[in-house]
Amino acid sequence: MTKLLILSDSHNSRLALENILATEADSIDALIFLGDGLRDLEQALTFYPSLRAYAVAGNCDFGALEPLDGLAAFDGVVVFYTHGHMYGVKYDLDTLADAAAARGANVALFGHTHIPVAEERGGVFLFNPGSCGRCYTGPDTYGILTLDGSGAMKEYTSAAEAPWYSYRDSIAHLVVKSGVTSLSSYAFVGCQNLRHNKCRAALIIRHNTVHFLRHCLMLGVLLILVKQALRIIKRQIDLLLCARAKLQRRKKLLCGSHNTAL
Repeated sequence: MTKLLILSDSHNSRLALENILATEADSIDALIFLGDGLRDLEQALTFYPSLRAYAVAGNCDFGALEPLDGLAAFDGVVVFYTHGHMYGVKYDLDTLADAAAARGANVALFGHTHIPVAEERGGVFLFNPGSCGRCYTGPDTYGILTLDGSGAMKEYTSAAEAPWYSYRDSIAHLVVKSGVTSLSSYAFVGCQNLRHNKCRAALIIRHNTVHFLRHCLMLGVLLILVKQALRIIKRQIDLLLCARAKLQRRKKLLCGSHNTAL
């Protein structure tokens, strides 16, 4: 089970963000910020350096380097998150739902309207936490989204079968918790931007360990060959020294015989 804190549209209300984090930070697995207040988020997170946070830029985050939307998987649930202004969420939610479904997402998170929303459309659960700094319907709001999944993921026979394949470069995070028994071998092939992925890190470490052991084995074989070569060289040197000593003794004997004859 994954517990997500969903925040959006703080609009320079850093204190509001800090108050929410003070209440929720110890009980959540991650935070998703949906734009319009990235500077507030950056300042608030200085007090929570270990908190995993995902963020997208909103229409008021001028000059921000964060992407306009993102895709992440938690406990086998694919979450599409965006500010919403690029999908016309102030007018209808069909475009957003279609975009999320096209990416293989089960959940679509959005902000921009400053109005809380929780509904299902086209097989996609749409969730807007409202505004944590300037809510239009009353007190400022935020959302807690709990995701749970178990069992085995559908086995794809190729990477292209995964519903999010066309958007694989947008997938930056993958969280797999207890209850999920297996992942498809091709599910995340080509997702080169995956970060904070313990499974992937473990594979890399294991891969490097295999290479390290292989290098150690090769070095061991090389050392054995060197030792054998040194033994052969030493034996040849000993034979040469022995031959030289015999030659010197024979030379002395010949010299002694010559002197006796004189």
